[in-house]
Amino acid sequence: LTALSKELSLINNTQTIFIDVIDGRKNVLIIANAPHPDLSAIRQSIEINKNYSVKVRMVQEASPAEIEEAGLLILHQIPSLSNNARDILKLLSAKPVLFVLGAQSNIPAFSASQNLLNLNSNGMMQEATAAIKTDFYAFTLSEASRSKIGNFGPLLTPFGNYGLKGPSNMLMNQRIGKLPVEKPLLLFGEDGQRRIAILTGEGIWRWRLEDFQENSSHEAVDELITKTVQYLLSAEDKRKFRVYASKNSFDENEHVILNAELYNDAFELLNTPDVN
Repeated sequence: LTALSKELSLINNTQTIFIDVIDGRKNVLIIANAPHPDLSAIRQSIEINKNYSVKVRMVQEASPAEIEEAGLLILHQIPSLSNNARDILKLLSAKPVLFVLGAQSNIPAFSASQNLLNLNSNGMMQEATAAIKTDFYAFTLSEASRSKIGNFGPLLTPFGNYGLKGPSNMLMNQRIGKLPVEKPLLLFGEDGQRRIAILTGEGIWRWRLEDFQENSSHEAVDELITKTVQYLLSAEDKRKFRVYASKNSFDENEHVILNAELYNDAFELLNTPDVN
């Protein structure tokens, strides 16, 4: 800072700060069975975050190279009734995936492609609105967004029996009419070493239009989609032994404090062994 007239001390006019720069730009690849207004809505919501680069490809156009470089895959009604997409599903390996189900989804092939949700359906669709769960802690949505999403119109979801295959976090249940039912609308889980999410309905483009019509913004839908993408792309720390400084900078006459955490094979926190 420039010195003031008759300023006695200039020592506090300068301060040294540290900036931790993280190269966090990620590639998101949306693969779709067919053109759909959902694709543009999802892409626009993701691209408000400049850390994400988004490409949209039809299933017949997606190349192995693009799949390989993608940090996150969004499969819109893939596998489908017209394309089981076996070649693409083989390339998923450990990549995080967001599945979006709809009328063209091949439900048996979808159920076999992941270890989170089993769905038996006769091909019929039904309308379902969102019932936001209060016990979801993987990430947080603002109260304003939660309220808006709960009042949006319905998505089209497969009619049938929904069964969880393993542990999961459910952000939204389906609401049929005014009655919430124990059928997931948006849920998260892990399939091997990857995080996956499943949106069991198509038509989120209507939510984005409705959000703008009622609130003159897309904030609620943008927040939902960007936080979903951020959660799926975030790397989970699998280290069993972690050491980190208690803060980023220390004065020259200050003791440096290091914190340590030790976990067993079940990732339960231990504090009994001594560490030197």
